[in-house]
Amino acid sequence: MGGTLRLLRRWNIIVSTVMPDAAISSGSIRISVVIPVYNEGAALTQLVPEITHQLNLFAPSDWEILVVDDGSTDEISAVSQMPGVKLLRHTQRTGSGAARKTGSRAAAGQIIAWIDGDGTYSAVSLTAALTLLNGGDQVIGARSTDYGYLRLLRLAAKNGTARITGFLWTTSIPDLNSGLRVFRRESLLAWIDELPDGFSCTTTATLAALNHRQRVLFLPISYRPRHAESSSKFHPLIDTLRLWRAVWRCWCRR
Repeated sequence: MGGTLRLLRRWNIIVSTVMPDAAISSGSIRISVVIPVYNEGAALTQLVPEITHQLNLFAPSDWEILVVDDGSTDEISAVSQMPGVKLLRHTQRTGSGAARKTGSRAAAGQIIAWIDGDGTYSAVSLTAALTLLNGGDQVIGARSTDYGYLRLLRLAAKNGTARITGFLWTTSIPDLNSGLRVFRRESLLAWIDELPDGFSCTTTATLAALNHRQRVLFLPISYRPRHAESSSKFHPLIDTLRLWRAVWRCWCRR
């Protein structure tokens, strides 16, 4: 944790030394993990047991995993047989943002976490974010790198947008649209209706929280190559335009 705090300070992100009375710790609070998936069956069968193992170490018997199938054409029903897992289904594909909203609204936990279903984020990073939430309303996993399709173009688009957005909001934003984040339930529900159904949901989650004057923290995390049977849904032109449209909408709501 000391190394994490040093990195946060290097990014000019102030971490409060005054912690709330209720600690986010084993057995003290219920945790709901929402995993939006679209054709991620192979990755999911590895990721869910990994998350289950880490949650059992962190908060034994006080958690749930909600897998939200956004109209997949592959088979993922096997995960519903795993302990602590609930499978929610969209009859047709509506977008990763819609899946996150479905899972978040169905969640029973006081703490709600989002993690992508493609295996790029680790369960260890998830529990580290849960620990850091003690000092804020939302913790975002700030990725160290990126992989896969059009990697350099993805990095340029994401990093450039994050820098400009940080300037507009007068704060440091190391990762604007990370797929790993943890929220206090009441903080997320305060602006969940502002979230779009598609790709820009995670960008909006960052900026909506800042617009509501919530405390957003960033946690440096590792980022893994996508599972071999999982394909990227990133479209360089369309998704970059969507990203900027989301930034513009959030700016207009300030």
